Amino acid sequence: MRDLRWFVWFVCGACLVWGASACTGEDFAGKGTVALSLSGGEALREGFPHKESGTERSFVDGWKLKFTKLLIVVGDVALVRPEKKDVAASWKGPLLVDMMAEAVQGGGTQGTLEFAEIKDVPALRLNVGFSVLPATAGVEKRYATEADANEMIAKGWSFLFEGTANKEGTAEIKFRLGLPLHLRYSECSNGKDSTLGLAVESNKKTGALIYLHPIHLFWDSLGEGKSKLRFDAFAAVAGDDKLVVSDELATQDLTKLKGLNGERLKGADGALVYYDDNGLLPPDQLNLLAFFQFAVRDSIHFNGLGLCRSERIR
Repeated sequence: MRDLRWFVWFVCGACLVWGASACTGEDFAGKGTVALSLSGGEALREGFPHKESGTERSFVDGWKLKFTKLLIVVGDVALVRPEKKDVAASWKGPLLVDMMAEAVQGGGTQGTLEFAEIKDVPALRLNVGFSVLPATAGVEKRYATEADANEMIAKGWSFLFEGTANKEGTAEIKFRLGLPLHLRYSECSNGKDSTLGLAVESNKKTGALIYLHPIHLFWDSLGEGKSKLRFDAFAAVAGDDKLVVSDELATQDLTKLKGLNGERLKGADGALVYYDDNGLLPPDQLNLLAFFQFAVRDSIHFNGLGLCRSERIR
């Protein structure tokens, strides 16, 4: 007991001599390692339809869709002390990776890629931030073909979605959708426990998962709402090559969507189909490309389905 009292008096004395900043909880919390990972989950691996949390996710207009590639560029990970708003630890990157590569999908992690570790992180609860960035010449490439990486860099893309869609009685449609978005995510809630940020454990490895939730990409509404998965509007802008590219999405007017027959898009019940942007798009950008870009922005989560504050830099 005497030794314990001596230690307490010593610590308190140090606080008086060197100032309170010398005796913060961080000094005694220890340090840990944060493992950074990426995943697209079941939807990326299986496509549509698939089962998620016991519910089948399928297109209401009859399409079946498979992804063949999903390239993304991530970087600027920052772990921030909530009180001081300063960066406790970081990982710069950036990294360009194809999440559909066999090395990712064929491993024992079932589509989850641990891509970096941040060591000597204070064992505290820290806010989490990260960016999705346009590819540049200095980006680290992992599991992406040279041709895809070069195209991403040349066009400044941060995302590339590629795959096929099939519907009975309709020719197969392919899609190759590259987007030059620069997005910043911050103040992420933790999908594991619904708390803010990440509780770093001392002398242990704590996981930090950036989760791309592909179901958002083909929903027919943005933000809150009862969304349905649809692909007719995408397929309708494919040319004779039966390939949908990003620029073609801009020709699809959300106020008068066209269907595969070139006439107004209708559902199975004969009613006109509308995409609901919930007022999130500017009036001069009511087209499917702008809608898809916002949907992609909304598709990024943290540690499961945790939500982040998102900002489009450009």
